Amino acid sequence: MVRELKYPNASLTCTMAPTSPTMTKQKRVLDKRPATGEWQHSTIKLIDEARQSKQNSMILRDQNITAKKVTDQDVVDTGNVVKEELRKKVALTAKLKVKLEKQVSLTRKELEALLQARAKTKERLEEKRVPLKVSSARVATRQAKPSSEQINDTVERTLHRELSELQASVTQLSNLVESSAALVSRLELSLKSLESDLRDKTESLRLDKACLDVTPLAAEISTNTVVSKSGLNPEAWCRDTAQLLTDAAELQQRSMRLRKIINKVITSLGQTHNLAYSAVNDALRHKVKQTKTLHSQLLCNLEAVTHEMQELSKHREQIHATLVAKQGPLSVVAQRLGLRRKRPNREAIRDNVEEALEMELAKLKQTMDALHHKLDIIDTEYGRLARLKRQLEQDLNNKTTALTQDKKALALDLNCIRSNASSSRHGSEKSANTARSSTSLPSIPRSYARTPR
Repeated sequence: MVRELKYPNASLTCTMAPTSPTMTKQKRVLDKRPATGEWQHSTIKLIDEARQSKQNSMILRDQNITAKKVTDQDVVDTGNVVKEELRKKVALTAKLKVKLEKQVSLTRKELEALLQARAKTKERLEEKRVPLKVSSARVATRQAKPSSEQINDTVERTLHRELSELQASVTQLSNLVESSAALVSRLELSLKSLESDLRDKTESLRLDKACLDVTPLAAEISTNTVVSKSGLNPEAWCRDTAQLLTDAAELQQRSMRLRKIINKVITSLGQTHNLAYSAVNDALRHKVKQTKTLHSQLLCNLEAVTHEMQELSKHREQIHATLVAKQGPLSVVAQRLGLRRKRPNREAIRDNVEEALEMELAKLKQTMDALHHKLDIIDTEYGRLARLKRQLEQDLNNKTTALTQDKKALALDLNCIRSNASSSRHGSEKSANTARSSTSLPSIPRSYARTPR
Protein backbone atom coordinates (compact mmCIF):
# COMPACT_ATOMS: atom_id res chain seq x y z
CA MET A 1 0.00 0.00 0.00
CA VAL A 2 1.41 3.32 -1.07
CA ARG A 3 0.65 6.50 1.02
CA GLU A 4 1.51 10.03 0.20
CA LEU A 5 2.83 12.22 2.99
CA LYS A 6 2.20 15.92 2.80
CA TYR A 7 3.95 18.51 4.96
CA PRO A 8 3.02 22.08 5.46
CA ASN A 9 5.00 24.67 3.61
CA ALA A 10 6.27 22.02 1.33
CA SER A 11 5.27 20.69 -2.05
CA LEU A 12 6.90 17.41 -1.66
CA THR A 13 5.22 14.16 -2.13
CA CYS A 14 6.79 10.94 -1.07
CA THR A 15 5.65 7.62 -2.25
CA MET A 16 6.47 4.82 0.10
CA ALA A 17 6.38 1.17 -0.24
CA PRO A 18 4.42 -1.03 2.09
CA THR A 19 5.78 -1.11 5.59
CA SER A 20 5.67 -3.27 8.61
CA PRO A 21 3.15 -2.89 11.53
CA THR A 22 5.71 -0.99 13.55
CA MET A 23 6.13 1.54 10.92
CA THR A 24 2.38 1.78 10.56
CA LYS A 25 2.01 2.70 14.25
CA GLN A 26 4.65 5.39 13.99
CA LYS A 27 2.94 6.70 10.97
CA ARG A 28 -0.34 6.98 12.91
CA VAL A 29 1.39 9.07 15.53
CA LEU A 30 2.78 11.37 12.98
CA ASP A 31 -0.63 11.68 11.37
CA LYS A 32 -2.04 13.15 14.63
CA ARG A 33 0.22 16.16 14.72
CA PRO A 34 -1.47 19.46 13.81
CA ALA A 35 -0.64 21.24 10.72
CA THR A 36 1.42 24.40 10.80
CA GLY A 37 -1.57 26.77 10.40
CA GLU A 38 -3.60 25.03 13.07
CA TRP A 39 -0.69 25.13 15.48
CA GLN A 40 -0.24 28.88 15.13
CA HIS A 41 -3.96 29.59 15.33
CA SER A 42 -4.41 27.67 18.58
CA THR A 43 -1.50 29.46 20.18
CA ILE A 44 -2.85 32.83 19.26
CA LYS A 45 -6.21 31.79 20.58
CA LEU A 46 -4.68 30.78 23.89
CA ILE A 47 -2.85 34.06 24.12
CA ASP A 48 -6.07 36.00 23.48
CA GLU A 49 -7.89 33.95 26.06
CA ALA A 50 -5.14 34.56 28.61
CA ARG A 51 -5.17 38.27 27.87
CA GLN A 52 -8.98 38.36 28.19
CA SER A 53 -8.90 36.34 31.40
CA LYS A 54 -6.34 38.73 32.83
CA GLN A 55 -8.49 41.68 31.92
CA ASN A 56 -11.58 40.03 33.40
CA SER A 57 -9.64 39.18 36.52
CA MET A 58 -8.53 42.78 36.90
CA ILE A 59 -12.08 44.02 36.43
CA LEU A 60 -13.36 41.46 38.94
CA ARG A 61 -10.62 42.39 41.37
CA ASP A 62 -11.51 46.06 41.07
CA GLN A 63 -15.17 45.23 41.58
CA ASN A 64 -14.31 43.16 44.65
CA ILE A 65 -12.22 45.95 46.09
CA THR A 66 -14.98 48.44 45.45
CA ALA A 67 -17.58 46.06 46.92
CA LYS A 68 -15.36 45.45 49.94
CA LYS A 69 -15.03 49.15 50.53
CA VAL A 70 -18.77 49.62 50.20
CA THR A 71 -19.46 46.60 52.43
CA ASP A 72 -16.97 47.74 55.03
CA GLN A 73 -18.52 51.18 55.02
CA ASP A 74 -21.98 49.65 55.32
CA VAL A 75 -20.80 47.50 58.21
CA VAL A 76 -19.26 50.52 59.88
CA ASP A 77 -22.37 52.60 59.33
CA THR A 78 -24.63 49.79 60.50
CA GLY A 79 -22.40 49.21 63.52
CA ASN A 80 -22.52 52.91 64.37
CA VAL A 81 -26.30 52.88 64.04
CA VAL A 82 -26.48 49.79 66.25
CA LYS A 83 -24.17 51.35 68.81
CA GLU A 84 -26.17 54.57 68.79
CA GLU A 85 -29.42 52.67 69.22
CA LEU A 86 -27.82 50.59 71.96
CA ARG A 87 -26.64 53.73 73.71
CA LYS A 88 -30.15 55.19 73.46
CA LYS A 89 -31.64 51.95 74.71
CA VAL A 90 -29.11 51.78 77.56
CA ALA A 91 -29.88 55.40 78.50
CA LEU A 92 -33.64 54.79 78.37
CA THR A 93 -33.35 51.53 80.31
CA ALA A 94 -31.12 53.21 82.90
CA LYS A 95 -33.65 56.05 83.22
CA LEU A 96 -36.49 53.61 83.67
CA LYS A 97 -34.38 51.63 86.12
CA VAL A 98 -33.78 54.75 88.21
CA LYS A 99 -37.52 55.48 88.20
CA LEU A 100 -38.28 51.90 89.16
CA GLU A 101 -35.72 51.93 91.96
CA LYS A 102 -37.16 55.18 93.29
CA GLN A 103 -40.73 53.92 93.06
CA VAL A 104 -39.79 50.59 94.65
CA SER A 105 -38.21 52.44 97.56
CA LEU A 106 -41.24 54.74 97.94
CA THR A 107 -43.66 51.81 97.67
CA ARG A 108 -41.75 49.84 100.31
CA LYS A 109 -41.77 52.80 102.68
CA GLU A 110 -45.45 53.44 102.05
CA LEU A 111 -46.23 49.76 102.53
CA GLU A 112 -44.41 49.75 105.86
CA ALA A 113 -46.20 52.94 106.93
CA LEU A 114 -49.58 51.50 105.91
CA LEU A 115 -48.86 48.26 107.78
CA GLN A 116 -48.04 50.29 110.88
CA ALA A 117 -51.22 52.33 110.42
CA ARG A 118 -53.25 49.15 110.03
CA ALA A 119 -51.67 47.67 113.16
CA LYS A 120 -52.43 50.90 115.02
CA THR A 121 -56.01 50.80 113.76
CA LYS A 122 -56.38 47.19 114.92
CA GLU A 123 -54.99 48.17 118.31
CA ARG A 124 -57.44 51.06 118.60
CA LEU A 125 -60.25 48.76 117.47
CA GLU A 126 -59.45 46.30 120.26
CA GLU A 127 -59.22 49.21 122.68
CA LYS A 128 -62.62 50.46 121.56
CA ARG A 129 -64.17 47.06 122.16
CA VAL A 130 -63.39 47.43 125.88
CA PRO A 131 -65.41 50.66 126.44
CA LEU A 132 -68.11 49.20 124.17
CA LYS A 133 -68.35 46.24 126.55
CA VAL A 134 -68.46 48.67 129.49
CA SER A 135 -71.23 50.72 127.91
CA SER A 136 -73.23 47.62 126.94
CA ALA A 137 -72.80 46.19 130.44
CA ARG A 138 -73.95 49.48 131.97
CA VAL A 139 -77.05 49.53 129.77
CA ALA A 140 -77.81 45.91 130.65
CA THR A 141 -77.23 46.61 134.35
CA ARG A 142 -79.57 49.61 134.40
CA GLN A 143 -82.23 47.64 132.53
CA ALA A 144 -82.47 45.37 135.59
CA LYS A 145 -84.00 48.25 137.56
CA PRO A 146 -87.75 48.23 138.31
CA SER A 147 -90.00 49.59 135.58
CA SER A 148 -90.88 52.63 137.69
CA GLU A 149 -87.18 53.55 137.87
CA GLN A 150 -86.51 53.11 134.14
CA ILE A 151 -86.92 56.70 133.03
CA ASN A 152 -85.45 58.67 130.16
CA ASP A 153 -83.17 60.72 132.36
CA THR A 154 -79.80 62.32 131.65
CA VAL A 155 -77.95 59.11 132.48
CA GLU A 156 -80.07 57.10 130.07
CA ARG A 157 -79.65 59.59 127.22
CA THR A 158 -75.93 60.04 127.81
CA LEU A 159 -75.35 56.30 128.10
CA HIS A 160 -77.24 55.48 124.91
CA ARG A 161 -75.43 58.31 123.12
CA GLU A 162 -72.09 56.88 124.26
CA LEU A 163 -73.14 53.38 123.18
CA SER A 164 -74.18 54.63 119.73
CA GLU A 165 -70.91 56.55 119.32
CA LEU A 166 -68.86 53.52 120.37
CA GLN A 167 -70.73 51.24 117.99
CA ALA A 168 -70.20 53.74 115.17
CA SER A 169 -66.51 54.01 116.12
CA VAL A 170 -66.05 50.23 116.09
CA THR A 171 -67.79 50.02 112.71
CA GLN A 172 -65.66 52.86 111.32
CA LEU A 173 -62.43 51.32 112.60
CA SER A 174 -63.43 47.90 111.23
CA ASN A 175 -64.04 49.45 107.81
CA LEU A 176 -60.65 51.18 107.97
CA VAL A 177 -58.96 47.89 108.86
CA GLU A 178 -60.63 46.17 105.91
CA SER A 179 -59.75 49.04 103.54
CA SER A 180 -56.14 49.09 104.71
CA ALA A 181 -55.90 45.30 104.35
CA ALA A 182 -57.17 45.47 100.76
CA LEU A 183 -54.81 48.33 99.96
CA VAL A 184 -51.89 46.46 101.55
CA SER A 185 -52.59 43.50 99.26
CA ARG A 186 -52.62 45.76 96.21
CA LEU A 187 -49.43 47.50 97.31
CA GLU A 188 -47.72 44.13 97.80
CA LEU A 189 -48.75 43.02 94.31
CA SER A 190 -47.59 46.34 92.87
CA LEU A 191 -44.28 46.04 94.72
CA LYS A 192 -43.77 42.52 93.35
CA SER A 193 -44.48 43.75 89.81
CA LEU A 194 -42.10 46.68 90.25
CA GLU A 195 -39.34 44.45 91.63
CA SER A 196 -39.84 41.95 88.81
CA ASP A 197 -39.70 44.73 86.21
CA LEU A 198 -36.64 46.19 87.96
CA ARG A 199 -34.86 42.82 87.82
CA ASP A 200 -35.71 42.53 84.13
CA LYS A 201 -34.51 46.08 83.47
CA THR A 202 -31.28 45.40 85.36
CA GLU A 203 -30.62 42.23 83.37
CA SER A 204 -31.54 43.94 80.10
CA LEU A 205 -29.24 46.86 80.95
CA ARG A 206 -26.41 44.45 81.70
CA LEU A 207 -26.90 42.63 78.41
CA ASP A 208 -27.15 45.85 76.39
CA LYS A 209 -23.95 47.12 78.00
CA ALA A 210 -22.34 43.79 77.20
CA CYS A 211 -23.44 44.27 73.59
CA LEU A 212 -21.69 47.62 73.53
CA ASP A 213 -18.53 46.01 74.85
CA VAL A 214 -18.48 43.33 72.15
CA THR A 215 -15.60 43.85 69.61
CA PRO A 216 -14.89 42.03 66.33
CA LEU A 217 -11.87 40.36 67.87
CA ALA A 218 -13.81 39.20 70.93
CA ALA A 219 -16.86 38.09 68.99
CA GLU A 220 -17.25 34.44 68.13
CA ILE A 221 -17.56 33.84 64.37
CA SER A 222 -20.73 31.97 63.56
CA THR A 223 -22.49 32.02 60.20
CA ASN A 224 -25.36 29.76 61.25
CA THR A 225 -26.72 31.86 64.14
CA VAL A 226 -30.53 31.98 64.17
CA VAL A 227 -31.93 34.86 66.24
CA SER A 228 -35.62 34.87 67.15
CA LYS A 229 -37.42 38.17 66.85
CA SER A 230 -38.81 39.85 69.97
CA GLY A 231 -42.55 39.97 70.17
CA LEU A 232 -42.82 43.24 72.17
CA ASN A 233 -42.41 46.57 70.45
CA PRO A 234 -40.63 49.49 72.14
CA GLU A 235 -43.85 51.47 72.64
CA ALA A 236 -45.50 48.59 74.50
CA TRP A 237 -42.29 48.04 76.48
CA CYS A 238 -42.22 51.65 77.68
CA ARG A 239 -45.99 51.72 78.14
CA ASP A 240 -45.98 48.67 80.42
CA THR A 241 -43.32 50.12 82.70
CA ALA A 242 -45.00 53.54 82.67
CA GLN A 243 -48.30 51.87 83.61
CA LEU A 244 -46.64 50.05 86.50
CA LEU A 245 -45.13 53.31 87.73
CA THR A 246 -48.45 55.14 87.37
CA ASP A 247 -50.39 52.43 89.21
CA ALA A 248 -47.79 52.30 91.97
CA ALA A 249 -47.86 56.10 92.37
CA GLU A 250 -51.66 56.08 92.48
CA LEU A 251 -51.68 53.34 95.12
CA GLN A 252 -49.10 55.30 97.07
CA GLN A 253 -51.32 58.40 97.02
CA ARG A 254 -54.34 56.36 98.09
CA SER A 255 -52.32 54.85 100.91
CA MET A 256 -51.19 58.29 102.06
CA ARG A 257 -54.78 59.56 102.04
CA LEU A 258 -55.96 56.49 103.93
CA ARG A 259 -53.24 56.94 106.56
CA LYS A 260 -54.28 60.57 107.04
CA ILE A 261 -57.88 59.45 107.51
CA ILE A 262 -56.78 56.79 110.00
CA ASN A 263 -54.76 59.26 112.06
CA LYS A 264 -57.58 61.79 112.02
CA VAL A 265 -60.19 59.21 112.99
CA ILE A 266 -58.06 57.77 115.79
CA THR A 267 -57.39 61.23 117.21
CA SER A 268 -61.01 62.36 117.01
CA LEU A 269 -62.39 59.08 118.38
CA GLY A 270 -60.07 59.23 121.36
CA GLN A 271 -61.15 62.76 122.26
CA THR A 272 -64.85 62.05 121.63
CA HIS A 273 -64.88 58.93 123.76
CA ASN A 274 -63.06 60.61 126.62
CA LEU A 275 -65.71 63.33 126.69
CA ALA A 276 -68.59 60.85 126.42
CA TYR A 277 -67.09 58.56 129.07
CA SER A 278 -66.63 61.50 131.45
CA ALA A 279 -70.18 62.70 130.77
CA VAL A 280 -71.63 59.25 131.53
CA ASN A 281 -69.63 58.95 134.75
CA ASP A 282 -70.66 62.43 135.86
CA ALA A 283 -74.30 61.69 135.07
CA LEU A 284 -74.14 58.38 136.95
CA ARG A 285 -72.56 59.99 140.00
CA HIS A 286 -75.18 62.73 139.99
CA LYS A 287 -77.98 60.16 139.61
CA VAL A 288 -76.57 58.07 142.47
CA LYS A 289 -76.43 61.17 144.62
CA GLN A 290 -80.02 62.08 143.76
CA THR A 291 -81.20 58.53 144.40
CA LYS A 292 -79.44 58.48 147.76
CA THR A 293 -81.18 61.72 148.69
CA LEU A 294 -84.57 60.39 147.67
CA HIS A 295 -83.82 57.13 149.45
CA SER A 296 -83.06 58.95 152.66
CA GLN A 297 -86.19 61.09 152.34
CA LEU A 298 -88.32 58.01 151.67
CA LEU A 299 -86.82 56.28 154.68
CA CYS A 300 -87.53 59.27 156.89
CA ASN A 301 -91.11 59.56 155.62
CA LEU A 302 -91.63 55.85 156.06
CA GLU A 303 -90.45 56.06 159.63
CA ALA A 304 -92.70 59.08 160.22
CA VAL A 305 -95.73 57.30 158.73
CA THR A 306 -94.97 54.20 160.78
CA HIS A 307 -94.68 56.32 163.91
CA GLU A 308 -97.95 58.08 163.09
CA MET A 309 -99.67 54.76 162.56
CA GLN A 310 -98.40 53.61 165.91
CA GLU A 311 -99.68 56.80 167.54
CA LEU A 312 -103.07 56.40 165.86
CA SER A 313 -103.21 52.83 167.04
CA LYS A 314 -102.52 53.98 170.60
CA HIS A 315 -105.13 56.75 170.33
CA ARG A 316 -107.67 54.28 169.00
CA GLU A 317 -107.00 52.00 171.92
CA GLN A 318 -107.56 54.91 174.27
CA ILE A 319 -110.87 55.80 172.62
CA HIS A 320 -111.84 52.17 172.61
CA ALA A 321 -111.01 52.01 176.30
CA THR A 322 -113.12 55.14 176.87
CA LEU A 323 -116.02 53.52 175.06
CA VAL A 324 -115.66 50.44 177.18
CA ALA A 325 -115.54 52.66 180.27
CA LYS A 326 -118.71 54.48 179.17
CA GLN A 327 -120.61 51.23 178.84
CA GLY A 328 -120.91 50.91 182.67
CA PRO A 329 -122.51 54.32 183.36
CA LEU A 330 -124.73 53.88 180.29
CA SER A 331 -125.99 50.54 181.64
CA VAL A 332 -126.57 52.04 185.08
CA VAL A 333 -128.60 54.93 183.70
CA ALA A 334 -130.58 52.61 181.45
CA GLN A 335 -131.25 50.23 184.30
CA ARG A 336 -132.33 53.09 186.56
CA LEU A 337 -134.70 54.41 183.96
CA GLY A 338 -136.04 50.93 183.48
CA LEU A 339 -136.65 50.48 187.14
CA ARG A 340 -138.40 53.88 187.44
CA ARG A 341 -140.63 52.91 184.51
CA LYS A 342 -142.02 50.16 186.76
CA ARG A 343 -143.47 52.61 189.34
CA PRO A 344 -147.19 52.69 189.87
CA ASN A 345 -149.20 55.06 187.73
CA ARG A 346 -149.94 57.35 190.67
CA GLU A 347 -146.17 57.60 191.27
CA ALA A 348 -145.12 57.81 187.61
CA ILE A 349 -144.41 61.46 187.50
CA ARG A 350 -141.75 63.28 185.54
CA ASP A 351 -139.72 64.55 188.37
CA ASN A 352 -136.22 65.95 188.48
CA VAL A 353 -134.73 62.50 188.93
CA GLU A 354 -136.22 61.27 185.71
CA GLU A 355 -135.17 64.37 183.83
CA ALA A 356 -131.64 64.05 185.25
CA LEU A 357 -131.50 60.37 184.27
CA GLU A 358 -132.74 61.14 180.76
CA MET A 359 -130.22 63.99 180.41
CA GLU A 360 -127.43 61.74 181.64
CA LEU A 361 -128.50 58.99 179.22
CA ALA A 362 -128.60 61.45 176.32
CA LYS A 363 -125.17 62.78 177.17
CA LEU A 364 -123.76 59.28 177.46
CA LYS A 365 -125.22 58.31 174.05
CA GLN A 366 -123.92 61.51 172.53
CA THR A 367 -120.48 60.81 173.95
CA MET A 368 -120.61 57.23 172.70
CA ASP A 369 -121.63 58.38 169.21
CA ALA A 370 -118.81 60.94 169.18
CA LEU A 371 -116.34 58.28 170.26
CA HIS A 372 -117.57 55.89 167.57
CA HIS A 373 -117.26 58.67 165.00
CA LYS A 374 -113.72 59.30 166.13
CA LEU A 375 -113.00 55.59 165.79
CA ASP A 376 -114.27 55.67 162.22
CA ILE A 377 -112.10 58.67 161.41
CA ILE A 378 -109.10 56.99 163.02
CA ASP A 379 -109.75 53.78 161.06
CA THR A 380 -110.02 55.72 157.81
CA GLU A 381 -106.82 57.62 158.49
CA TYR A 382 -105.11 54.44 159.57
CA GLY A 383 -106.07 52.77 156.29
CA ARG A 384 -104.80 55.76 154.31
CA LEU A 385 -101.51 55.67 156.22
CA ALA A 386 -101.27 51.93 155.66
CA ARG A 387 -101.67 52.39 151.90
CA LEU A 388 -99.14 55.22 151.97
CA LYS A 389 -96.79 53.04 153.94
CA ARG A 390 -97.04 50.25 151.36
CA GLN A 391 -96.37 52.74 148.57
CA LEU A 392 -93.41 54.16 150.45
CA GLU A 393 -92.06 50.68 151.05
CA GLN A 394 -92.46 49.78 147.36
CA ASP A 395 -90.87 53.02 146.23
CA LEU A 396 -88.11 52.55 148.78
CA ASN A 397 -87.42 49.04 147.50
CA ASN A 398 -87.37 50.35 143.92
CA LYS A 399 -85.01 53.15 144.87
CA THR A 400 -82.76 50.66 146.65
CA THR A 401 -82.65 48.39 143.58
CA ALA A 402 -82.07 51.35 141.27
CA LEU A 403 -79.34 52.67 143.54
CA THR A 404 -77.68 49.26 143.59
CA GLN A 405 -77.80 48.96 139.79
CA ASP A 406 -76.53 52.50 139.27
CA LYS A 407 -73.65 51.84 141.64
CA LYS A 408 -72.85 48.63 139.77
CA ALA A 409 -72.96 50.55 136.49
CA LEU A 410 -70.70 53.23 137.95
CA ALA A 411 -68.31 50.56 139.23
CA LEU A 412 -67.96 49.20 135.67
CA ASP A 413 -65.00 51.01 134.13
CA LEU A 414 -62.30 50.28 131.56
CA ASN A 415 -59.80 48.96 134.07
CA CYS A 416 -62.44 46.69 135.56
CA ILE A 417 -63.27 45.15 132.18
CA ARG A 418 -59.61 44.70 131.26
CA SER A 419 -58.72 43.11 134.57
CA ASN A 420 -61.78 40.85 134.46
CA ALA A 421 -60.71 39.63 131.06
CA SER A 422 -57.14 38.98 132.17
CA SER A 423 -57.40 37.81 135.78
CA SER A 424 -59.99 36.11 137.91
CA ARG A 425 -58.35 37.45 141.05
CA HIS A 426 -59.67 40.89 140.32
CA GLY A 427 -63.10 39.35 139.91
CA SER A 428 -63.09 38.24 143.52
CA GLU A 429 -61.90 41.68 144.58
CA LYS A 430 -64.69 43.23 142.58
CA SER A 431 -67.22 40.95 144.30
CA ALA A 432 -65.87 42.04 147.67
CA ASN A 433 -66.08 45.69 146.64
CA THR A 434 -69.64 45.14 145.45
CA ALA A 435 -70.51 43.51 148.77
CA ARG A 436 -68.99 46.42 150.66
CA SER A 437 -70.87 48.91 148.51
CA SER A 438 -74.09 46.97 149.09
CA THR A 439 -73.59 47.04 152.85
CA SER A 440 -72.93 50.77 152.65
CA LEU A 441 -76.44 51.39 151.29
CA PRO A 442 -79.02 52.81 153.72
CA SER A 443 -80.88 50.03 155.51
CA ILE A 444 -84.45 49.35 154.50
CA PRO A 445 -86.94 48.32 157.16
CA ARG A 446 -88.62 45.19 155.84
CA SER A 447 -91.30 44.89 158.45
CA TYR A 448 -93.01 47.37 160.70
CA ALA A 449 -95.25 46.78 163.70
CA ARG A 450 -98.80 46.84 162.45
CA THR A 451 -101.38 47.50 165.12
CA PRO A 452 -104.58 45.61 164.36
CA ARG A 453 -107.76 47.57 164.19
